[in-house]
Amino acid sequence: VEQSVRVRVSPPAQTATNKQGGCDLAKKVLVIDDDKIWQDLWARGLTRLVGSDIVIYKALTIEEGEKRFFTSSKLAAVAIDACIPGSVVNTLPLVKKIREHFSGPMIAISSIETYQKKLIEAGCNYTCEKGRLAQKLVEILR
Repeated sequence: VEQSVRVRVSPPAQTATNKQGGCDLAKKVLVIDDDKIWQDLWARGLTRLVGSDIVIYKALTIEEGEKRFFTSSKLAAVAIDACIPGSVVNTLPLVKKIREHFSGPMIAISSIETYQKKLIEAGCNYTCEKGRLAQKLVEILR
């Protein structure tokens, strides 16, 4: 089941005015994590932090994440958990595959340092704990 959360009031074809007075298209972020509660918290956190201007595409499985990546155009960032599902690092092949086709920011979502290191080695260029993903996305995308 494909899910996306719009963290923006205006329709996708319109532009939003940024704080500097310029216009930007909505920034699209793919978040690959099997925990729906975290996915919803991140969407609400982004709404609270930026109010608009970011579209989150949710993927709850590795397969869905790969499909969403290859069918979504002009992504601004990708965030990916290390273990989907469970507690065994199993997303490294997907990180490598995405990195082959994507030069933008990739965030390793994990509070476990060894998992973060593995994701960085596979192609992520940022790390953060789950509780800080919304803030990290704002830092990177502003």
